[in-house]
Amino acid sequence: MKANTKSGKLTGLSEKSSDIILVVICTIILFIVAYPLYYVLIASVSNPYDVYAGKTFLLPSQFTLDGIT
Repeated sequence: MKANTKSGKLTGLSEKSSDIILVVICTIILFIVAYPLYYVLIASVSNPYDVYAGKTFLLPSQFTLDGIT
């Protein structure tokens, strides 16, 4: 079985595994950055008392615009 060459370097399992590791790391970083932004949006349209009580996690508990004022 021949190894693929890319600009004179051998490629193979190590390049594929490093690509997978980089994708996993970037996905984790994306969730770490995106979840707080998403939570702020959800908290702004949820009942403020439910947000304070920790009842709001992924979806708004009760849709209201009272958190905006």
